[in-house]
Amino acid sequence: MDAARDAWSGRPASKQELRLRYGRKGALAPVDVSDAISDPGGLVLVTSTGRLIAKGATVEWVGDAARALLTPVDVRSAGELVYGELGAYGKRLGTPCDGKL
Repeated sequence: MDAARDAWSGRPASKQELRLRYGRKGALAPVDVSDAISDPGGLVLVTSTGRLIAKGATVEWVGDAARALLTPVDVRSAGELVYGELGAYGKRLGTPCDGKL
């Protein structure tokens, strides 16, 4: 899960747009988020196949058939993993840092 950011400042976009990706390493695909509920207690992203629930450091996927605890990854400290190995964005971002991570 990530959020859209302003292209110039890097700050979260004025209109919060949360995005979710799922799949095997190197082939993550976007998942449509039908609703997002956020309050001081946490965040819930609702999709057609389940819910991603984040409360503090605990992140869980709740689907029709199962529940799974997930491992949060901080994009700022794991850029090479996110932008490279995981293939979360599937292409270069068009920034001066392309190919450096």
